[in-house]
Amino acid sequence: MRWAETDLLNLLHDEGEKYLLSAGFATNLPGYGPAPSSLYLGIDNRVTVERAHTLVQVVEAEPDGYKRVPLSTAKDFFPLDDPIFTLAMEVQFTAEADLGTVRNAFLCTASSGSAGRLLVSVPLRKARPMFEQDTLTFECQLSLRQTLIS
Repeated sequence: MRWAETDLLNLLHDEGEKYLLSAGFATNLPGYGPAPSSLYLGIDNRVTVERAHTLVQVVEAEPDGYKRVPLSTAKDFFPLDDPIFTLAMEVQFTAEADLGTVRNAFLCTASSGSAGRLLVSVPLRKARPMFEQDTLTFECQLSLRQTLIS
């Protein structure tokens, strides 16, 4: 089955904002620092996504058949200059078992569990079931830009 959603907007979480600023600037915030060697893409079933969420609120499938996808901060992201500087990557996620309903994708600093930082979440426009061997392909683009909302 082929399924696509494009131009989804993400929500930068409070701790994600602190994390990204601390990786680029010497903020001396406790628990934040330089970028790790990997970040992790996950999928979950939160009904709503809030700016104050942490990994504690993420509702992931049970561990059987599900693992967050590791992304190397040194080689998986490539720069685009179109029209502003953007880091981009394409990530494929394949379910190893039936995972239930998926409503969001997220980027975090932990390979599993809730001890890391939740950086960004992207709500899908429509919840969808994930069955064994279903594949989601994410084309992620990360940039900072000013958006005027009227």
